[in-house]
Amino acid sequence: MGKISLTFLGQWKKDEYALSRLGVIAEAALEYFIAIVTSGAYLAKITSALSFSDSLTGVLSAFVSLGCIFQLGSGVLFKHARRVKGRVIAFQMVYQLLFVVVYLTPVLSAHANVRTGVFLSAFLSAYILINLVRSQKNTWMLSLIDDKKRGSFTATKEIVSLLSGMVFTYIIGSAIDRFEYAGNMNGAFVLLAIVIFVINAIHMATLFMTKEKPSEISGSLDVKMGIKDVIRNKKVMGVILIGVIWYIATYTATPFYGAYQINQLNFSMRFISVLSIVYAIVRSIVSPFMGKLADRHGFVKMAFLCFIVAGLGFLAGAFTAPSNGRAMFFIYNILNAVSMAGINSAILNIVFGYAPLEIRSQAIALNQAVCGVCGFLTTCAASSLVDRIQKNGNMILGLHLYPQQVMSLIAAMITAGLLTYTYFGVIRKEKA
Repeated sequence: MGKISLTFLGQWKKDEYALSRLGVIAEAALEYFIAIVTSGAYLAKITSALSFSDSLTGVLSAFVSLGCIFQLGSGVLFKHARRVKGRVIAFQMVYQLLFVVVYLTPVLSAHANVRTGVFLSAFLSAYILINLVRSQKNTWMLSLIDDKKRGSFTATKEIVSLLSGMVFTYIIGSAIDRFEYAGNMNGAFVLLAIVIFVINAIHMATLFMTKEKPSEISGSLDVKMGIKDVIRNKKVMGVILIGVIWYIATYTATPFYGAYQINQLNFSMRFISVLSIVYAIVRSIVSPFMGKLADRHGFVKMAFLCFIVAGLGFLAGAFTAPSNGRAMFFIYNILNAVSMAGINSAILNIVFGYAPLEIRSQAIALNQAVCGVCGFLTTCAASSLVDRIQKNGNMILGLHLYPQQVMSLIAAMITAGLLTYTYFGVIRKEKA
């Protein structure tokens, strides 16, 4: 036993980044907690308190995607920087504190227009700030991982986030329900603000403990030339298109699901928490399989399999109505969990793997920016259709359909197109 311990400690000491990789896993979990309570049904609770429409809530949800365009600004922000850690930490801290302001907005004793202005300013600014450093942060974190083990490591990281998020979501969801049943939603908003503040403090500690590898690129980067080099690289642009089509598909439907669960399906926060728990369990079970599949066959093939499942999930969403809401949304939730066990990591890792080292950060930034803009514009276009259907009494072509059902069907059709492109435009070309 003593020899085994000494051997393990010896290997740990040889790998100076081993502790930092644990920091990466912890950091991802903490950021996931904040992502949970600032999106979906949680965001819908705030916007409902501020009397926002379903379509406006959907557009705000989609701004998470549009914020990615600011990743292009990271090239200017880090143009002469060989170290990115300090600036990343500073921006992360401010953006998470802005979410504290977001949750305190409904509690403000001010005119409705003032509260709306404060909410929008804090919410939009938060996503601008995080996206200014996201690509550099991703490059920093991924550089600590062996390329041959990225799939497995990503799976492990997701499992930790999902399982811990499962407990976190149930506790928070139950607490919100208690406040709501007591007629004290302001108390729930204050609680969430405090929770985000505490998570932010712990999150900063994990970032400080995570080491940064020295840049392998000498000298400062020419940002414009870097972006031009990415655009000229046909292989990189070809795989970026995978992410673009996926964002169009998912942002056609998912930004409207949060309001749908709260306003039409009448789910309690506890039931939404149960959905999150099931989601976490399923995704944590499937993630190792997806990670191994990516390590053996590549992220593109793994993504193709996940897109099939995602399309089936959107079809389930198309059949979800108040009469069968719990059952059908439960099915959608499981299928979505299976698909996202691979898609989240695949979109980033496909570009990371295809892009040459010298343009990797710019490729990641461009990928997120283009995907983000396409996702946001898709939701803006979809929101007008959502409004039109609702104003027409949820009637379309003589059928009583909720707009979220229509959006889900359209998303399924776009996903079918994505499968066609991924197979013939990328997988077949790799075999040739």
